[in-house]
Amino acid sequence: MKIKAAVVQFRTRISEPELNFEKGYSMLEKALAEDAKLVVMPEMWVVGLYPDVLKSPYILKTAEIIDEISKLAQKNGAAIVAGSHPHIDYYDSTADKRIYNRVYVVNSSGSVCGTYNKIQLFTKNNEHAYSKPGFKVFNIQLENFILAPFVCFDLRFPELFRIAAFNGAEIMSVSSQFPKSRINHWRALLVARAIENQCFVAASNSCGNDDLVDLGGHSMIVAPSGDILAECGEDEETVYSEIDLDSLRDYRARFDFIGEAVLKNDLKQYINKNLI
Repeated sequence: MKIKAAVVQFRTRISEPELNFEKGYSMLEKALAEDAKLVVMPEMWVVGLYPDVLKSPYILKTAEIIDEISKLAQKNGAAIVAGSHPHIDYYDSTADKRIYNRVYVVNSSGSVCGTYNKIQLFTKNNEHAYSKPGFKVFNIQLENFILAPFVCFDLRFPELFRIAAFNGAEIMSVSSQFPKSRINHWRALLVARAIENQCFVAASNSCGNDDLVDLGGHSMIVAPSGDILAECGEDEETVYSEIDLDSLRDYRARFDFIGEAVLKNDLKQYINKNLI
């Protein structure tokens, strides 16, 4: 079985959420018009990722935005990793009013079938001051495959991806705002995550200057072999590739590196807190 996948890349400006939404929505529509059946969007692509995000009225519009994306998914019979958006936990009884940096995954019926809260916050950029960390990795069952969504800085922590692989993930998505200054790390780590976990990786990054930092682009789709199937440059664009799930499953059956991993059954017994 083959799926046409797309990763969308564009410039997000923290000062223009309305423009960000219009642009991202338009590019998403075009990807679906090209018959993509899995589309991945960037991190915080409407409001941006910055210290004053809590003051933006757009943090209250996430439900409306996801509803519009859900309508597109249903209309086109496609799964959409809608990128990440601010989520307010109205049931939190504490004084902690920080948001979650939450990815929404919408299935081809237009239903939100799973979410994921970014676990690894980028404290060097003070992200923890306005965002709360998630604490669980989630694998999401879509029509014909299992997807595990991640966000940006998570990419530097292979244990998160390993947990997803142990639980059966076949495609891993990364929604990001990765800086241009470290884009060589982005490219190398995406390839590494695909190879070591025998998964397809579909990663969407922002590009251009978001009013604070230069973002690196180079959104890409990577095969389990480590081959880059499609890659953007530094400008706004969408790239496509077929994801062959039958070949992935055949590859795993012949070389079951995930199944043979000695850590798979009991990670805790291999944790040694004593220095040697």
